[in-house]
Amino acid sequence: MEHLECEGLGLSQEQSETLEAFLSSNTKEEAAVKLRISRSTLYRRLADAELKAAYRAARSESLAGASARLQLAAETAVAALLDIVTDVSVNPHVRVTAARGLLEMAYKSFELEDLEARLE
Repeated sequence: MEHLECEGLGLSQEQSETLEAFLSSNTKEEAAVKLRISRSTLYRRLADAELKAAYRAARSESLAGASARLQLAAETAVAALLDIVTDVSVNPHVRVTAARGLLEMAYKSFELEDLEARLE
């Protein structure tokens, strides 16, 4: 994970370092090793309300970025499925599976658009 900017979050240096280590580690134990602290100290730090809020905000931002990249890739994925569905040289079972996937995505998209329209 790239270096995180924690300065503008109003966190202390200790909180910022803890957040950065936690977000860039696969496990809490790994984060504790990076910080050169015990696991119990890490758990105590992670119980802090300000740090929890900053963690949720950072995770939300990260997931929003991933979601945006997935949306960009969706057009390419749909084009690939359409190519499979329309290629008569492709195994019929594969074509049916691709068609089913397209129909399911179209239906879910319609449901989301319908829900959005009702919420507005």
